[in-house]
Amino acid sequence: MAFWDAHRVQAVVRFKRRAIEAALGQFVCSGKCIYTLQELTETVAFPVTYKGQAMTITIDVETMTKVTMGGKDTEAGGFSNEDHTVTQSILNIIIK
Repeated sequence: MAFWDAHRVQAVVRFKRRAIEAALGQFVCSGKCIYTLQELTETVAFPVTYKGQAMTITIDVETMTKVTMGGKDTEAGGFSNEDHTVTQSILNIIIK
């Protein structure tokens, strides 16, 4: 059974955070999405028992969305903050 109650998803991900970070590196969980700086090459699954209930956190490579940061000055090797405010915010959270 899949569920997307944000509060429960956050609690389960916090419970398994170390294992997820070991596999993906630093990440940010927002709603039903996990943002990371690494590109996945295969689907990863983390079995977890939370409050006596068995569940699995699955990160499916087939539904992965790759976000490339580029902007007006992409040719110069940079990106423009005003073009990617959400992406920049997520990147800042991951790095901090």
